[in-house]
Amino acid sequence: MNFRIVGAILRKDLAALYPLALLTALVFAGDVVILRWDLVPTWPEFRQLLLVVLGALATLAVFQLDSPVSLVDDWLCRPVPRKELLAAKLSFLFVVAYLPGMIATLIADLYLGAPVMEAAQDAVLLRDTYFPLVVPLLLLTAVVTRTLVQGIGVLIALLVCMLVIPGPFVKGPDPLNPGIGDGLAGAGLGWLALTPAKLLPLLLAALGFWLIYAHRRVLQARILLAITAGMTVFLFVLPMWLLPWSTVFAAQTTLNAVEASAGTGPIYLRPTRTCFPATRLGEISTNAAFNSARETSGLPPWNSEDLRDSGPESIAFLTAIEPRRVPTDWRVKLNYVQADYFAAASTPLFSLRPARYNTGLAHAWVLPASALLKLQGVDASLKLRYSLTLLRPHHFSLLTDGRLTCSSSASSRSDGRRQLGSLRCSSISRATCRATT
Repeated sequence: MNFRIVGAILRKDLAALYPLALLTALVFAGDVVILRWDLVPTWPEFRQLLLVVLGALATLAVFQLDSPVSLVDDWLCRPVPRKELLAAKLSFLFVVAYLPGMIATLIADLYLGAPVMEAAQDAVLLRDTYFPLVVPLLLLTAVVTRTLVQGIGVLIALLVCMLVIPGPFVKGPDPLNPGIGDGLAGAGLGWLALTPAKLLPLLLAALGFWLIYAHRRVLQARILLAITAGMTVFLFVLPMWLLPWSTVFAAQTTLNAVEASAGTGPIYLRPTRTCFPATRLGEISTNAAFNSARETSGLPPWNSEDLRDSGPESIAFLTAIEPRRVPTDWRVKLNYVQADYFAAASTPLFSLRPARYNTGLAHAWVLPASALLKLQGVDASLKLRYSLTLLRPHHFSLLTDGRLTCSSSASSRSDGRRQLGSLRCSSISRATCRATT
């Protein structure tokens, strides 16, 4: 790697694109400052769109200065090593998009009193969870298009196709899809679900660079761009269906098994009501008792889009449990909840998801009319499975204004994990209760 050539190309690109480079650097650095000091309350609502647009423009512009798909570009006629050229382009993006945010984060954290190592770690890590999903598409689009207008058109076409084409195949969350929607994030598994969607497109982007810069196979690289877009959508949605909830939580319980302390023995769970409030979906608007129970529990209902295929004969019901004999300074955190209908077999007939996961220990459910018909004449039972974490306080010291030291406590660590039956639990457990339908 000849760094003199890399530096020369980088200086040439910065000189040619200095207005865009300066604007991009200021916005990426200003984003950190605005978020750290909350200078613009509405900034989080549109920051991601602005950052993606500026990042896309900078990516398209720098690669198309020396367009790899051009037949008459200057770099094809002069002895410019291709790996140095590619390194200079990626260095430009590092300098104008990543480096300003990293420096701004480091300075802001140090100014706010964070330790040096913590500030350095925060500065190096990416701040946006979904930004790595669009980077491979931006890079591939930049190297397979010739002009800025063409690149923007391809990005708009990709955006439309990625949102419209999967529509008939990707359903929104509904009661019979317990893994769709906010379940992954609520269970702390969002990072695991997004890992394939981030890694494989990056590998495909590297393959696209190899096709373009090493062999000039433009058509194959453009086909690869379409494949990368499809794989990104596919890998983003697939874990929501395939994630084996029971296996995942069983593995977590086994791998993190800790002997429960004596203080967890008296703790148990119990339903807050003898019977579950229930009504037909078509009668919710007129059932005052059901609505009163739902509002008292602070539960949001299913929206009309989620229930478009359920039918008015579907059954809506509410469940609520409460932990008892929990020490006053301890906490109980819900990870995941699922309702299963069983018959004589051990395999559940249906599995339901609640309207929302993270609303405490009370939930609103809907049994669709199609499932209700199949349960008629069947001796079925309903089992609720809860994954809960019991949080025990641990004492630590905090500096107050850099002058005094005080002792405090916070419910921050799990006391232990074990499997218990009935409605007793300690840490992560599966609490069950039965109701005859």
